[in-house]
Amino acid sequence: MSQPELRRDISAFQAVMILVGYIVGSAIFILVGPLAGMVGPGLFLAFVIAAVPAVFACLYNAQLANLLPVTGANYIAISRFVHPFAGWMGGGILIAIFFGLASIAWGFALFLEYLIPGIPTMPVALGVVLLFGIVNIFGIRVAAWIQTSMVALFILALVIFVFGGFSNIDPGLQRPLLPNGIGALLTTAVIAYMTYTGFTVITEISGEIKNPRRNIPEVLAISFLLIMILYVTVTWVLTGVMPWQDLGNSQAALVEASKGFLPPGATIFIAVGGLLAAATTINGIFVATPRDLLVYGRDKVLPGFVGHINQRFGTPHGAIMLTLIAGLAGVSIGMRIEDYALFTVMCFMIFHILVVTGMLRMEKQMPQLGDAAPWKLGRIARKIVYFGTLLFSVLFLVVGLSTLDFFGIALFTCLFAVGCCYYLLRWLYFKGKGIDIVKEARVFTSMTISELKEEYPSTLTKE
Repeated sequence: MSQPELRRDISAFQAVMILVGYIVGSAIFILVGPLAGMVGPGLFLAFVIAAVPAVFACLYNAQLANLLPVTGANYIAISRFVHPFAGWMGGGILIAIFFGLASIAWGFALFLEYLIPGIPTMPVALGVVLLFGIVNIFGIRVAAWIQTSMVALFILALVIFVFGGFSNIDPGLQRPLLPNGIGALLTTAVIAYMTYTGFTVITEISGEIKNPRRNIPEVLAISFLLIMILYVTVTWVLTGVMPWQDLGNSQAALVEASKGFLPPGATIFIAVGGLLAAATTINGIFVATPRDLLVYGRDKVLPGFVGHINQRFGTPHGAIMLTLIAGLAGVSIGMRIEDYALFTVMCFMIFHILVVTGMLRMEKQMPQLGDAAPWKLGRIARKIVYFGTLLFSVLFLVVGLSTLDFFGIALFTCLFAVGCCYYLLRWLYFKGKGIDIVKEARVFTSMTISELKEEYPSTLTKE
């Protein structure tokens, strides 16, 4: 009996809401305070710099969506065209879940603690992860509509903050622009990039988006422009209405700053917006990440239950459960939100390097995918995007590693070492049964072939 497949239920509008909600998390409400304390009034410049690799990420994902419009496209690009082991380590997806989901969950809890002093933060962080894990088991359509509603409300909160604060900007607060120097600006930009991480999500759910080759480039363009405008305007207004030194000690910078120019009701709405922004990212992680893990399960890299799809709801319930477990484990460590953010960014930098390497090899090994694509970058544009992504990824990775203390480097290294050992043991286990999971993972699965046939009139498979 054939396994049920994922359904193409997501419209272009819902895809924009999923992507914006995933990327714009509580960090813009909470993390901007500590970041302002690091760099000063030039905080908006850090977000502009962080946007550069985000542009490259958008462009290569638009290209990937047209070449390989399938579920878990990033993992497929790495495992099939670089090496299956590289696909497993591909940016450390479980590590990214471990730290990324925990970062946002703690952001939600800390924001709620600011609003309701004394509330226990650990149970709140664990509870919100558990809630959205359960919600996503009941279908992506339900999760998408919940996402749409929450995104609309938190965007409204940010717009109210920007327009309310614009006329109250004190130019004196924004001088000097970089009191802590260029080094602080670069370090801040690396951490700020966390607020842009997630454009790869759109290609992870390609198998569930209607007309993905047409819609995904448009979704990426709209989402990026909206997100960058929000980030730059919010941070510019923020440092103009509140001293950057005070922002550095703030747990809820936007809420505290808004008290100086908005009525109490609007300030409360800003606070609710912060909670919703965190919730949309947590929900977005549960929408996207299990689709990658689903392919891991079908490649036998993860236990078989991870590769199953619920017949009733059409969701990868096993992969959602694994995401839930990893997220709860990450929350339980209880690190600072800035540390979580830095770890998440470093995982994504490794991920970008491997995906782009896979795309370079894919275009050589399967040129027919590019020939059949309705939209693609020109030859020169591809080189700029690919090598620009590699350059910024390496740069941000080096800066991130130089920022970590000994414990941070040891933890990061140990987690990847555990991943390597796990893969080796998994390979030896199946080798003993006469199955070579490395060899099997070099070809497309039946699910990937099925999704490709939907988009391409002719059969396009990797032999």
